[in-house]
Amino acid sequence: MRRSRSGARGHNLARTTGIRRFVAQTLFERHVVRYAAIVLVTVTLGLATWAGPVFPARTVRSNQVRSLADLSMIRIAVRPLPEVLRRAGLSVDAIRSQWSEALQQAGFDVSDEALALLELRLVTMQDPNDPDNFAINPVLMLYQNARVRRRPGELVIPTYVNIRIGIERRDGIANPVRRVLQAMRGQFIQDCRRANEK
Repeated sequence: MRRSRSGARGHNLARTTGIRRFVAQTLFERHVVRYAAIVLVTVTLGLATWAGPVFPARTVRSNQVRSLADLSMIRIAVRPLPEVLRRAGLSVDAIRSQWSEALQQAGFDVSDEALALLELRLVTMQDPNDPDNFAINPVLMLYQNARVRRRPGELVIPTYVNIRIGIERRDGIANPVRRVLQAMRGQFIQDCRRANEK
């Protein structure tokens, strides 16, 4: 029996839609897997999963922890938040205020005049097959002036990096993000103290 033209068009449309969904899901999964692979191969940079560090406590200070020695003045920058986080009640001003207060309580001078820049960026990616499912990627970097022996002058480069990754539902996204940001603040302060240990 020959298939009608309208039936063939419907079949082709359904097939195309299925292919698009498969491609979108594959891209989303590859994105998450790529970040998971980054966590596994770059733990020396201080990366951690959403649930906690993927590396044991280190007894030898890494170069990035050593770069925090004698750090006393910091400038804080929180980059614009993704829409899903803004709608969940998070804001750049509130996050910056929390970081400023925590760092000041830890003895840091938080000032826009500081040379060292602590930058926080939160990246999200929506699951194409489940619009209420999001991969979340907070990235914390400390930029400082540093010298490279093979060239004159100073460069502004990230000397400290902390990246975490998680997957959350839209309706419960705010509190897990707040908790992980609190953990990242605590780790940064702890690493600064470790950098000054004799």
